[in-house]
Amino acid sequence: MPWKQKGLKKQKNRPREIHPPEAGHTKTGFFRIFGVQLLPCHKQNTGSRYNIAMTKWIKVALVSFCVFLIYIFCSIAWFSTVDEKKTADAAIILGAAAWYKRPSPVFEERINHGIWLYKNGYVKKLIATGGKSKNAPFSEAFVARRYAMKNQVPEEDILIEEESLTTRENLQNAKKLMEENHLSNAIIVSDPIHMRRAMQIANDLGIKAWSSPTPSTKYASWQAKIHFLFQETWHMIAYIVYPSASPEPAMDKAGD
Repeated sequence: MPWKQKGLKKQKNRPREIHPPEAGHTKTGFFRIFGVQLLPCHKQNTGSRYNIAMTKWIKVALVSFCVFLIYIFCSIAWFSTVDEKKTADAAIILGAAAWYKRPSPVFEERINHGIWLYKNGYVKKLIATGGKSKNAPFSEAFVARRYAMKNQVPEEDILIEEESLTTRENLQNAKKLMEENHLSNAIIVSDPIHMRRAMQIANDLGIKAWSSPTPSTKYASWQAKIHFLFQETWHMIAYIVYPSASPEPAMDKAGD
C-alpha cells in the first residue's frame, strides 16, 4: 500500500481536537470545549474591547488632570505678581499666626501692608480677620488691631472679626462687617502666592475686591516658595472641587 511504501503509519480515526479561541480572537460563531458548545466567540471580544476603551479613557483622564494641575500652578504663580490696588473703602487683612500679642513674620507683613495702604490714602478702614488658634490667648484679629494702633492707625478705623480660622471664613466674616458698616468694596491683603485663591473666594462670595499682595514675604528662598506654591495649588484644587467644605490646614500659618 502507498502508506506502507512511504514509511507512514496508518492514521487512526481520532476525535478532532478543538482549541478555545485565543484572547482577542474576532472570528464569529461558536466554539466548543470537549464537545460542549459555549457562548459565541464575539462575546469574548467584548471584554477585550472594553478594557482597551477603559485604558484609553484612563490615559485621557490622567493627561487632562495633569494639564489642569499645571494650569492652576501657573495661574497661582502668575497672579502672585499682580497688584490691583486702587482707592477702596477698606483693606481686608487675611489672618495668619500670632504669637501671644505679637504677629508672626508672615502676619506682620500683611498688617504692615494694610497700614501702608491706609496711610497712603488707598483705604479708609482696615478689617483685621482671624480667630484664636489652638491654645492661643488672643485672636489674630486682636493682635493685628493692637499692632496697627501702635503704628498710628486710629482704633475707630480698625474693624475686627475674631471667629474665623480659614481663608473662606476670613472673607465671609469680613463681608458681614462690610455690610454692617456700609462698605461697598475692598482691597484684599495677603501673601503673593495666597492671592489667587483669596480672590477666587472673594469673588464667589460676592465681594467687590482687588488684590494687593505684600511687597515682601517670609517665603524668600526658592525652596520655600516652591513648597508654598505646591501647597497652595493643592488647596486651590480642593476649593474648586468642594468649595463649601474648604478644607484648609492653615497654610498661612505653616512655618510661621
